[in-house]
Amino acid sequence: MDSNRLDSNRPRSGAIRGFTLTELLVVITIVVIVVALTLAGLGKVVDLTRTMRCMGHQRQLAVGWNTYATDNKGRLVSPRTDPFGTATITTSCGSVSPSSVEPYSANVNIQNQCWVKSWGTNMNGNGTEKREAVETGKMYPYVGDLTVYRSPNDPSATTDPDLLQPAGTPKRRIRSYALNAFLGGNVPDDLGDYGSWPCNFNSCASGLGFNVRSFETLTLSQVPNPAETFLSIVEDDGVGYNNQGWVIDPLKPRWIDWPAFWRPDAITMANADGSTEYYGLADESIVGLIETFGHNYTQTPNTLCAWSQPTIQGLRQDWWFFREKLLPGIIPSP
Repeated sequence: MDSNRLDSNRPRSGAIRGFTLTELLVVITIVVIVVALTLAGLGKVVDLTRTMRCMGHQRQLAVGWNTYATDNKGRLVSPRTDPFGTATITTSCGSVSPSSVEPYSANVNIQNQCWVKSWGTNMNGNGTEKREAVETGKMYPYVGDLTVYRSPNDPSATTDPDLLQPAGTPKRRIRSYALNAFLGGNVPDDLGDYGSWPCNFNSCASGLGFNVRSFETLTLSQVPNPAETFLSIVEDDGVGYNNQGWVIDPLKPRWIDWPAFWRPDAITMANADGSTEYYGLADESIVGLIETFGHNYTQTPNTLCAWSQPTIQGLRQDWWFFREKLLPGIIPSP
């Protein structure tokens, strides 16, 4: 036999061997995991970018809000979106009439004080705002950009502010933000319903000395802690636009309004000094409860004096966080 002839049944040196099925499955699994991790990382980057842009928009709103006040002897715009507030508020703590506030108008609720004007011909047939609602608002000349009023996280926002929205059509917002109802009026949002809050505070703790004028913030100088007082916040009002100022009950955990839950881990807001921040819910189960029961959803304990209970901060951490940013330095804490 020729010794130089190779045995055909013996594998050649350096021959290429294919992958086994098991090896192919392992490789495919690794690739899938790497792709999934990459996409997850990209998704987090996209979320963070949108959140940063959202806070940037609110920073611009805060600058416009402060600049307006500077140009108007400290006078703040009204957080309302229509002028139909209560002119005179009477409670057991006393009464207040806007006519007693000088040197400003005899009625602080007149339409030229509203930061946006969401009524009349400024509204679409399905109850959403036209661009005129924002552009004729008192603050718009100091902002100058309609897109600033829209959050990148808002899934119902429209990129076409001139889109005709007749009755019966899906509602698309052009404005994702609301202003703090405690800023810019005699009482929160200039609504008489809230005039009894000072009386209730007095009944919970003696010596507070609250009266119906205690919450007055017609001027910037009446906001004692701008760096800790929120000015704007994302809101998802079910009526198709963010109606009036944003407010919760400071006496008990009653969510009169609630923040938009587009990102429960990153609810964005701007403070009155122009700084911005975001907040992650401690209890995300509250999202479903609030969205189910709607406005005025109340958690326990629901007594008027719940705020004075030292344990309330831990029991209702989310309500407490937003409560403490309504008007710190005026609204009491235990």
